[in-house]
Amino acid sequence: MPSFPLANIRAPILLCAALVVAAAPLLEGQNKSYLPVLQATDAGDLGIALVNPTITDASVTLTARSYSGAAIQKDGVTNPVTLTLPASSQKALLAAEIFGNGISGQRGWVELSASTPAVKGCFMIFDSGLSYIDGSEISSKLSRRLIFPKVSSSSPARVAIVNTAQNVVQGSISVYEDGGGLVGTTVLTLPALGGFTGMVNELVPSSAGFEGYLVVESQTGPGSEGLESLLGFETYRNRSDIALIRAFPEAARQRTAHLAQLVSGSGYSTTLTLLNDRGYSQTIRITAQLQSNSQLYGPKLVGVERIIPPNGRLHEPVEQMFALQGNSLTTGYIRYETQGDTPGVFGYLDYGTTDGVALAAVEGQGQGYSDIFFSQLAEGSVYYTGIALLNLNTQPATVTLEMFDRTGGRTGSTIFTLAAGERRSRLLSEFFQRAVDQTGGYIRITSTRPIFALEVLGSRTTSGFLVNVSAQGVNLIPQVSGFIVKASAGADVISQDGAASILIPPNALTADTPISVVRSESAAVQGLSADQRSISVVETTPAGTRLQIPARLTFSLDAQLPPGMRVPLLAADRSVRDN
Repeated sequence: MPSFPLANIRAPILLCAALVVAAAPLLEGQNKSYLPVLQATDAGDLGIALVNPTITDASVTLTARSYSGAAIQKDGVTNPVTLTLPASSQKALLAAEIFGNGISGQRGWVELSASTPAVKGCFMIFDSGLSYIDGSEISSKLSRRLIFPKVSSSSPARVAIVNTAQNVVQGSISVYEDGGGLVGTTVLTLPALGGFTGMVNELVPSSAGFEGYLVVESQTGPGSEGLESLLGFETYRNRSDIALIRAFPEAARQRTAHLAQLVSGSGYSTTLTLLNDRGYSQTIRITAQLQSNSQLYGPKLVGVERIIPPNGRLHEPVEQMFALQGNSLTTGYIRYETQGDTPGVFGYLDYGTTDGVALAAVEGQGQGYSDIFFSQLAEGSVYYTGIALLNLNTQPATVTLEMFDRTGGRTGSTIFTLAAGERRSRLLSEFFQRAVDQTGGYIRITSTRPIFALEVLGSRTTSGFLVNVSAQGVNLIPQVSGFIVKASAGADVISQDGAASILIPPNALTADTPISVVRSESAAVQGLSADQRSISVVETTPAGTRLQIPARLTFSLDAQLPPGMRVPLLAADRSVRDN
């Protein structure tokens, strides 16, 4: 199998992305998230990775349910199970290691209830021989309406649909072909706390033999618990590998979105899919920043427009879309943007090897993030992990990339500047400029400006696989020093002179708190010796406020310091990490 390029002719691979389990603090034990499947196929397995980024212990209770809605109870199964996550730690376990060997072969889904909304997690589905593997986030995002973006006769899709409500939900199912024509409809009864898994043509038999998408919509009346209770995902495959994409909720509709990685040529092909579920046409401007080793062209920006008909779907290889010539390796990123006053589209990209061995899919990212977690990594021996970063701001961003082991010990850290408009894709060993040999643990990335990010994990074996999952994180809104930071949202608090800032992630504060960042010229700092100089101080009200998640303090070094002078970073909380 040809290598898959990260930067020039680098090989990326497969990994699952981290996700904040809940966007806002709830009552303890009520920070719920959901994993809509226990296994991908009859022979598949499930792995779950959970990260506790806080400085105190956390717990997660997992309950496995069948698609009938009942909790799975049988010999060899312990259900539910409560896991303790020590401070700053990661746990990566198979379903059988969590619930017992009796869970193997059981179909169903998993509900997770965390003691803190800061817990993050992902899952992977795979076979014992690792001929296929893919992953996605453990999601807390529920919807009344879901779109499964790929129904294809050439690569039949398997879907999983879950109803998390305590009441039965009638799901109206509609299947559309690419041109917007309605192929068929049916009604699916979803039991309370139950669901469905199977092939698309089991739901709508007439869906065989065409290309299009499927819509599931709850018919439960307004005000009912089932109104926002659905989630799901689908998988499809080529000759050996699978791609996994979540069922799009309404919140995934984007007027503008970016895909931070594409690859074409030299044994690879990439296809862009945009889906317009509205009853009128939408015009989409699609641009790509491309870089090729070919003599035909170097870095260049290309663009096209496409009109997607009412209820239609665009599914087009980028080689055709951008008239790429020859078979030289081309990498880059894609941006798509709705033209005019229309609500936007759903979009994803899939790519893989032209021999049908490797396949991956990734959803378009609507906004950049300033605090990002990836809850699994593997580099060294036969596995490797890669990161792609994209800064589309008009100003450079200072990026900190950290790697942690399962216990929360930091095993690598690097700080670099990502120039305005720059895209950088590297293996972990390249980012840290040393050999990396670590299986398990997690990655955290912080940036002084929101950036787009992508993680890939894969195998160096000849029968390799490919998975590509977009980052999950938060965009910390800038605010002036001295104002209240909302605990549920966090903030990028900037000093009055703009020379220093602190990135406080959501749930780092236990309550809404005023945060100030001041320069040493305006702050009286006690305890410094004659050879020490304060640069920035973080002040909180009330005094002694303790951050539950390490924050990132950045500042400019604009002072000329004598040789040997120490420049410590002081903060009101010892959990703030030193840059």
